[in-house]
Amino acid sequence: MKIAFYILLTGLFLACGESSQRAGALQVKEDELNKKEQELLIKENSLLAREQELAKKEKLFDSTSRRPVNDTLTARVPALEGLWTVQMNCIETTCSGSAIGDTKTEQWEISLQNNRVTAKAESNNKLVRLYSGNYSGDVLELTAIQDSSQEAQSTKMIVRLQHPKDNKMEGERQILRGEDCRIVYNLQLRKL
Repeated sequence: MKIAFYILLTGLFLACGESSQRAGALQVKEDELNKKEQELLIKENSLLAREQELAKKEKLFDSTSRRPVNDTLTARVPALEGLWTVQMNCIETTCSGSAIGDTKTEQWEISLQNNRVTAKAESNNKLVRLYSGNYSGDVLELTAIQDSSQEAQSTKMIVRLQHPKDNKMEGERQILRGEDCRIVYNLQLRKL
């Protein structure tokens, strides 16, 4: 009987020891989970702060990119803004590699801001040129914005267009290269 009592007592000690080991292991896991939860909360708060900062920047960008209400050019020619199909027909040339009757088609996105006109010229969905300018009397005069390459600096492109009428415009584009090369295109624009 004493032996049974000692065996029972030893079993209880062993069971209590295993129980405390399990409780300790559970406590360690619980502490790890709490630590991970705190780290996630810190990351979530950081992401929320970053999101709010981006929202402020986006709002600021949107407010600065809007056209001012007092933009007189917009009031004068509201039909100018938008997408236009541009048909070009060469009517004069003194340059080799160019011939009278050559044709080109581009799509221009014309926009107005701060009494300036900008046009993004695309061909086959690729940006080929940027124009910038303004009205001189009743004629819209645009000049191609050149890059810094030697060839681009020696070439000048000038576009002159009449006021839009019934979603159409007419004009011409002159390309001047050096002193003895000149190409003139007749332009027909139709608003999309």
